[in-house]
This record gives sequence, structure tokens and C-alpha cells, in this order.
Amino acid sequence: MAPIKEWFGLYNVIYNWFERNYGYSALEEYWKYIAENCFADVIEKFKDGGLDAIRDYYEHTFSIDEGECRTCLENERLTIEVTRCPDYEFMKSSPNPHFIPINSYCKHHEIINSILAEKSGHMFRMDECDNNGRCKWMFKKGKGD
Repeated sequence: MAPIKEWFGLYNVIYNWFERNYGYSALEEYWKYIAENCFADVIEKFKDGGLDAIRDYYEHTFSIDEGECRTCLENERLTIEVTRCPDYEFMKSSPNPHFIPINSYCKHHEIINSILAEKSGHMFRMDECDNNGRCKWMFKKGKGD
């Protein structure tokens, strides 16, 4: 998909609307639904290619969205440190008041990545998140720590 930065703001508007109208639990269910029903091809890539495929997917995604991340694959663990989140970069620079990130904005990464990891035989953990565009993710093969 081509990078269309306005989508980041639109995601925020949708998440805000969902949470305001149906509550945070419903917003989490929405994210789970998306992960379970919209990423079959990504899950297959992750199953087939393992941690290398996960690294390649996210490096590519951050690159086309003009974000920045550092990856480290060692000891059967993939760490992705997001140093410039394209979502936050766009929303912080936008004059649109609806694009101010909701408090739980980053949580969608944790929920969606956890499901993609689980369905592909991996585990995911968001080790750090400053809720301002910098975070650290960890993937590993299998379950548990």
C-alpha cells in the first residue's frame, strides 16, 4: 500500500469515535477483529519466513511510510526500536485538531502485533512505549519469554 499519511490521522479519528461511543473494550475488540480478519497474507509470510520475514516486513513498512526503526535479530529474538513513528510525526505536524493522538493510540500496535505473532507461531511484547512515537517491540519464535 502506498503511504498516505492522512490515514494515520483518520485511524486516530476512528479510534477516538469508537472509544467515545462504545468504550475502550469495544475499541480493543475492533483492533482484534482487524488483526484476525485482515492480515492472512502477512501471517503466512511470518509463518513461512519467521523472524527474518517479520523484520523485513516492518523495515519495509516503516521505510515506505517515512518512519524510522532499528532492528536487531539475535539469539532468536527480533527487537524493533521505533525511533520515528510515521503516525505520530504526521499527527504532531498536522493543524487538524482531530488528529491529536488519543491516549490509547499506540495500543493498537500491541494488540494487532500480538495476534499476528500468535497466529504465525511467534510471541510479541511491547517492551517500551512513550505514547509519543517511540517504542520498542520484541518478537520471538514460539510462546512465552
